[in-house]
Amino acid sequence: CRAERRARVTRDAKMGDQLFPVYNNFFIGNYQVAINEGYDLSGLSEADALERDCYVYRSHIALGHHQLVLDEIPEDGPTALRAIRLLATYKSRAHEREQCVATVHEWLPGAGPPGGGPPPA
Repeated sequence: CRAERRARVTRDAKMGDQLFPVYNNFFIGNYQVAINEGYDLSGLSEADALERDCYVYRSHIALGHHQLVLDEIPEDGPTALRAIRLLATYKSRAHEREQCVATVHEWLPGAGPPGGGPPPA
């Protein structure tokens, strides 16, 4: 029905607008502002809360707060947050970088060998 679709589009646009300050500040490099804006948001859907958390944690990584990210994201969390946790590990623990790359290749079969080069034919 046309009215239902219009209501859904309006609701989706409003939800997307709530995250705008977070991702906009992230992309222009205002990481602390992105973090502050993210922590101020409440009443989000589960999907929007996950997206907010991704931008907040990526902002923390950009500011060098790797340990905070490692402490707050559980190893069994949602895949998107586990990927961000892996990024924090990669950036903060040089001795674990090869394992991080290997993990990405496990998650993305066919992405190419860990040593680089073209993916197998």
